[in-house]
Amino acid sequence: IAGGDYSPIRRTAVFDSRDNGTSWQPITCPLGHITAGTAATAGQSIGRTFGAVDRLGNAIFPSGASNAVSLTTPQQPVHALAMTGNQWIAAGSEGLLLSSNDTKSWRQVPSPLSAEASRLCTWNCIEQVGNQIWIAGHPGSAMLHSDNGGRSWVVQHTRSQTPVRKVQFFDSARGWAINALGGILATRDGGATWYHQR
Repeated sequence: IAGGDYSPIRRTAVFDSRDNGTSWQPITCPLGHITAGTAATAGQSIGRTFGAVDRLGNAIFPSGASNAVSLTTPQQPVHALAMTGNQWIAAGSEGLLLSSNDTKSWRQVPSPLSAEASRLCTWNCIEQVGNQIWIAGHPGSAMLHSDNGGRSWVVQHTRSQTPVRKVQFFDSARGWAINALGGILATRDGGATWYHQR
């Protein structure tokens, strides 16, 4: 599943491929420019479905069918969205961190950062392996980490100021973070310590 700018020809901003990207089919979605989206993976109870948020803060989820809900405002956009198995997590500008069990009611997740530090953060990506969840972005010096499926969070320090664009973990210990300049940070202890790989 991929999302982006609205296509007036296809009348959607979300497309699905079931042949590894050879062909794409439009998915009916009442959103404009998609700023964050996710597809449920195999094994999750909701099946092959998606959630997406547009630049105005409107969101659509499997349970919402074709009706968009207001998740946030254009002044505080969502940049990352994930279905963690038992809840949805949305993250974005000014330290925005929300969660929902039903996609209808959302709550602000308490941050381990001070209010001042949170306002300086823009979260760009969410990664999950089992109950372990990492959220990263700008500044690249800090990531949020949960080892209990998002019930509580701690700060992990990367020692790198460059914003993180993507985090990928092979398992709960081995992971990589790609920064905005193409640099690669690596960890072998679940993010407790990071080193420059490239």
